[in-house]
Amino acid sequence: MFNWLYLTMKKSILTILLFCTFAIVNAQTKKPIVKSSLPAINQAIEANSLAYSLHVLTQKPGIGIDEIRIRFAEAKNINSLTKKNKSLITGFLSDATYFGESQNIFYEQITEDKTPFGFYSFNGQIVFLFSGPIYKYSLNILRLDAAERASKVAKDVLLPGLSNFKPLLRSADISYFSLAVGYIARDFGEDEDSMAYKDGETLAIVISKSVLKQSLEAKIT
Repeated sequence: MFNWLYLTMKKSILTILLFCTFAIVNAQTKKPIVKSSLPAINQAIEANSLAYSLHVLTQKPGIGIDEIRIRFAEAKNINSLTKKNKSLITGFLSDATYFGESQNIFYEQITEDKTPFGFYSFNGQIVFLFSGPIYKYSLNILRLDAAERASKVAKDVLLPGLSNFKPLLRSADISYFSLAVGYIARDFGEDEDSMAYKDGETLAIVISKSVLKQSLEAKIT
């Protein structure tokens, strides 16, 4: 079962895909509810959307995965949850090499440490969010509407990129995973360099660990 939630924001369209089945939802309700100060995933994704909008407006060059690995290795002020899962996150970053039809750069976040990942709350459980891949193509707003653009980016980047989470499936803390990607939507009939006809849009997916594990094991598609 697929649930779609569209949130339209200025200079950005945010789409969350929530993958779940009734059996999985019922199973997860038996888990203890997380009581923590973790921010909600929707707040994190909204901030992520803003980060990509700023990336597009300021035309920042982005950062590579090697820089992300270095920043994480040198990070001093990490929370207890990140510290507990540090070895798994390190393995994740080492394997995070393929995000489908994306560029080999990531847009910076507006968090203090500018790392593109973190732990958040969702349905009373913990979700691990990784964000920042940039789709390598610009999409024509005259040919594709918002839903069609989202569908294309999901197929080309989000779904292939989910395989990168495999090392983190061993974490007992994580119940959901989230991946966010940025892409350009513009009017191909106008000047390519004109910011007046170019928008930065983001697309995010939230998927339960159970469904992701089954998907990676090729039990479902």
